[in-house]
Amino acid sequence: MLKNALDWVSRTEGSVWQDKPVVILSAAAGRAGGERAQSNLRLAMNPFMAHVISGPEVMLANSSDAFDENGHLTNERTVAGIEKLMAKLRPS
Repeated sequence: MLKNALDWVSRTEGSVWQDKPVVILSAAAGRAGGERAQSNLRLAMNPFMAHVISGPEVMLANSSDAFDENGHLTNERTVAGIEKLMAKLRPS
């Protein structure tokens, strides 16, 4: 379904994804679901010529246990990875 949504967006006027910075993150209940999803999404983004940031890869496994009662992410490794990715998205 995500690939179909990307295809629909790509049909809008102009190349909406071309040269745009994109980060890919995943949160999954299991350990491997995010890995497969990220791999497939990276391949699906190729035709759109987006600038997919290569890393660090952020794959949050057991996501139901990674947040506190207020919805804040408590997994410090994931927080650090997200901070690094966000730094790569900021203009220099």
